[in-house]
Amino acid sequence: MTTPARCYCASSISHSSSFLGVCVKVACVGGGPAGLYLSILLKRQDPSHDITVHERDPEGSTYGWGVTYWRGLLDELHARDPESARAVEEHSVRWNQGVAHVRDLVTRQPGDAGHGIGRHKLLEILTARARALGVRLEFEREITPDELPEADLVVAADGVHSALRTRHAQHFGAALTPGRNPYVWLGTTKVFDSFTFAFVETGHGWIWCYGYPFSADRSTCVIECAPETRTGLGLDRANDADGTARLEGLFAHILDGHPLIGRASGDGGAPWLTFRTLTNRTWYRDNVVLLGDAAHTTHYSMRREPPSPWRTPSPSPTPCGSAPSCRRPSPATSATVRRPC
Repeated sequence: MTTPARCYCASSISHSSSFLGVCVKVACVGGGPAGLYLSILLKRQDPSHDITVHERDPEGSTYGWGVTYWRGLLDELHARDPESARAVEEHSVRWNQGVAHVRDLVTRQPGDAGHGIGRHKLLEILTARARALGVRLEFEREITPDELPEADLVVAADGVHSALRTRHAQHFGAALTPGRNPYVWLGTTKVFDSFTFAFVETGHGWIWCYGYPFSADRSTCVIECAPETRTGLGLDRANDADGTARLEGLFAHILDGHPLIGRASGDGGAPWLTFRTLTNRTWYRDNVVLLGDAAHTTHYSMRREPPSPWRTPSPSPTPCGSAPSCRRPSPATSATVRRPC
């Protein structure tokens, strides 16, 4: 649920490196949407590229519920890789308005066409597409800063807590700032017909929800409030079941009898978090570049922007060799050529 353009996008990597015309070995550390989509773009640009995606978790395992995006992004995906774009569109749900609930008031506002897709389904589509293009996928393979793969380009797509970035945090100028308000990311069997906001006033302050559908039978609910409101409502002390039941009562007017579905944390408590805003002064070091949440995060309430891995304009069509610096890229281009193709 993060936003795009402010991350190190796939086109920046491939354009800067002038990859066409040489065989380049690329290792993507992290098998989320960012690493997978980059691997797809690079393989489409030149099938001779040797690309491996390393993911520490088993195939098909992920956290979270749904991902949102808008029509403009879908048009870009169709232009970059029509096959995966068609699959994403086919498995997405759509809406064209937003609804806000404040006390007893309800307002609806027409808007641009919005889309939602389950995170599991999104990864399934991108994994299958990358594999079909010849990308090597290694699951249950954790890469550490001390054992980087031998490659011309190492892409750190290992999330907001990137181990590769953290090892050289001073060089990258990484700044990770926790937000003030706690939030919890839940699912529900209530299928909203639009992007839904609900604000509830309690005796301990306001609590609010962002809800959107992502499949024919599921929606995402992100519930947020001030720290003192969470404490006053007892949500900081409640276990997962009790906390979820309390939230179901507060938002019963939009859930229509449907349950909220949580993911319990290791200690049995509800998985409340605070959003972490990450910025980096630079996104590369030698042959390592940052991608996705390893490079930049943007708050989930910025719903008009698609998630970070997706804002990926097409790779440069310029063949390697047409640029004078192609054979000896600067550190910023992050790759050295291996052999002529």
